[in-house]
Amino acid sequence: MKLKREDFVPHALEYAGKTRVNHESPDCTGSSKSMVVERKDDGSISAKCFRCGATGYVGKKEYKPSFARSPFGIKKKQSGKVPTDVTYKWDEFSTHAIVYLNKFGFTEADTTASGIGFSKKINRLVIPVKNLTRTHAGWIGKSFDDGYRYYTNSKEPEFMYQHHHTSTTDVLIVEDSLSALKASKVLSTFALLGTELSTTMKQELIATGYQKFFLWLDNDNTVVKMKQLKIANELSLFGEVKLITLEREPKECSEVEITGILYYI
Repeated sequence: MKLKREDFVPHALEYAGKTRVNHESPDCTGSSKSMVVERKDDGSISAKCFRCGATGYVGKKEYKPSFARSPFGIKKKQSGKVPTDVTYKWDEFSTHAIVYLNKFGFTEADTTASGIGFSKKINRLVIPVKNLTRTHAGWIGKSFDDGYRYYTNSKEPEFMYQHHHTSTTDVLIVEDSLSALKASKVLSTFALLGTELSTTMKQELIATGYQKFFLWLDNDNTVVKMKQLKIANELSLFGEVKLITLEREPKECSEVEITGILYYI
């Protein structure tokens, strides 16, 4: 089955890379980010829904890439700097942004402590990315407009992962930043910001000396399940690994629920 251009082209990143989005089509029940959209270095775009199997492709001659474009205008490369109009006051956030944060139990105090801001210029939540290697690796922009849902900006993409170390021997590995922030009140957390465990990420996890790795990725996606098993096998050489096989994400759970799921179920 072929995907229509409008099903996947608007979701393509402005730079080379992959993103996962819902496949919203009457021919597919795809949700939970079942469709992977990838922009190649040459500007071509491909997509596949892992729920219904539909695929799509737009060649570089059909769609002009805009490598130099960012949400702020023309730029030759990413700077890693947040938009100049970012505000950290909730009364200056959009209604959509506050509703989204409230959905996962985040308060204004939580966002202030985490450094989460809002840019009216690009209509996105601006979530800083930091880890033990980089105090500012870049940022993620969560969109409330049509088009690609997440935008990442970093001068050093290899360090785009979130790591909150709270001096525990256990660490929870998740996909997204908000899940990592939510669970960091319970234990150390590590957000892959995707589903790949890079060499740089693995080195930091191992160097931290964790003895137990909880792995909680999207369990409603066959491809992600396979990647989760691969990550589990890699980390099992360095400590105990426990897979969390729930359809809910950590950010959808309370701190009490996260504790119960990790340690008592």
